[in-house]
Amino acid sequence: MNEEEDEIIISNLEEIDMTFSQINRVLKQIEQKFECFKNKSKVLSANFKPWQNFFGISECSQKTAKNNDLGGDFEYCMDNTLQSIVLESTIAKDYESIYNTENTKQSDIQNNLPESYLSRSKIGVSTNNVNSSNICLNEDKKYVCADFNKSLLPQIFESEFELIDEIYQIIKEHRQITLTEIQDKFKNEDEKKISIILNLLIRKNFIIFQNGAFLV
Repeated sequence: MNEEEDEIIISNLEEIDMTFSQINRVLKQIEQKFECFKNKSKVLSANFKPWQNFFGISECSQKTAKNNDLGGDFEYCMDNTLQSIVLESTIAKDYESIYNTENTKQSDIQNNLPESYLSRSKIGVSTNNVNSSNICLNEDKKYVCADFNKSLLPQIFESEFELIDEIYQIIKEHRQITLTEIQDKFKNEDEKKISIILNLLIRKNFIIFQNGAFLV
């Protein structure tokens, strides 16, 4: 093997080494992009979890099967679901900021609570004609509550599942109870938190608000 052949071999080895170095750099770049995509996917998945909970076709199907006599159930259920998606984001944000809000007055909660609840808590009642102080109900309309199911609640409320269950059971036990009566039974809990939980239960159709009282 002469010197010329040695140089050719060395040159080829250097080219191979350079090629593998380039491949290694490309693989690292791909790995970094994959990690970045993976992290973004986790964030997106967490942010869209409330939407997934609300957009449940099986829940709609159950309501439709139970309430065929209402007419247009699928359209109502889908309309209710789509509007609830937007509302859940607001409920979740209220829950996250609850301890950053100081000096919340009970009168503020009582004045604002019924109007926000009534807009979607009654089937067949126009939201434009709802008034928290003068509620006109059509007694011929039927009011439907879904069976309480914790799995349908947003994960952001997971730490409060026990409290949510207690509030629901109190309403179910009394059949009809006012906001003040509920707050009296949970004096150790933040009033705004109670109102947010009640709002959530209504949006999920687990309870309804009628004539100034919550009922199942």
